Amino acid sequence: MSKKYKAWREDAKAMLLTQRRPAEPITYRVNLDISVPRIKNADISNRIKAAEDAIVRGGILKDDSLVESLTVRWFGEADCKVVISPEDAARLAG
Repeated sequence: MSKKYKAWREDAKAMLLTQRRPAEPITYRVNLDISVPRIKNADISNRIKAAEDAIVRGGILKDDSLVESLTVRWFGEADCKVVISPEDAARLAG
């Protein structure tokens, strides 16, 4: 694990502590929508695990095995954005 990645993990954890979050980690199946800043010559799929690990380490999600579906995209130049929704939200809405 590089120094840069370790620093990112700590920054992500600190940022998560400032966000609206559940009192207890989420224990039900979820969908994730992840937006990450573009990095020249980077592989977007490598960014998925980092975002999942951050929300688990930050106490938002009990375990990343609860991720039922995932959307990931390049976006902007700074920060990572993760939107979490219940897996059955689409069925509930329709």
